[in-house]
Amino acid sequence: MGLDITAYKGTKLIENPKMGDTNHPEVWANQVYIGICNSEWEQGDDLEVGQVYGFSYARSFYSSSYSTYGNLRNELARIAGYKPLIAGSKYRGIYAARVCDDWEKGQRGILSELIYFADNEGEIGTKTCRKILNDLHTVSKHAGELNEWNQGLLTNLIQTFEFAAVDGFVQFA
Repeated sequence: MGLDITAYKGTKLIENPKMGDTNHPEVWANQVYIGICNSEWEQGDDLEVGQVYGFSYARSFYSSSYSTYGNLRNELARIAGYKPLIAGSKYRGIYAARVCDDWEKGQRGILSELIYFADNEGEIGTKTCRKILNDLHTVSKHAGELNEWNQGLLTNLIQTFEFAAVDGFVQFA
């Protein structure tokens, strides 16, 4: 098991979905259920937890381990110009930790919505996808500072958010 990131395009809330025997909505082809939505996080935008959304297209752009993604987030924070949370620390997530610390202080910066987001489960809405896409394009100018593997993962993330920026969302599972 690992992290799967799926992008949905052309989404629309399904009004009054049919309820199944378990008192949960039935999900048909070209539909997805929003179970968590990280409702306490801002990144979900207007997505509603417990609802079913129809979509025109879906693509899985990213499938990897959580540790690989965690390393990528840290490297993205580094090339975005964040300073390590503790200078000289050997903690491998030290740049991403700065982003999270800044977020909790109310400071938002480049890629903060992506880096300060639970990677285990949840959704990022259209508006935030567009902001993250813009940020990814900005940091991609420094992609040469990444190893070849992370350059490929950055390309995958850009494709993911380009896809979802068209009235869609990104789902982490």
